[in-house]
Amino acid sequence: MTKRRNHSNHNQNRKHHRNGIKKPKRQRHRTKKGMYLPFAKNLKFVRKGTLKAKMEKKKNQEKEMEVKSQKSKIPKNDIQNLKE
Repeated sequence: MTKRRNHSNHNQNRKHHRNGIKKPKRQRHRTKKGMYLPFAKNLKFVRKGTLKAKMEKKKNQEKEMEVKSQKSKIPKNDIQNLKE
């Protein structure tokens, strides 16, 4: 008896490209499943702390901008009087 063909790749490339070969969808957030639990918990606290620091920094910048805008509104005569 003759050997039978066990596998053929005929037409497979055409079938794959018919609908286009797409990259896998990337998720917005990686899953924490299987992650070392103490590390995952610490990560949560770290993110919360950095967010808090960013908010404080933003508030300080807004205050500085207000002070600068108020200083620019003071007439030059008043500034000279303040120096003396």
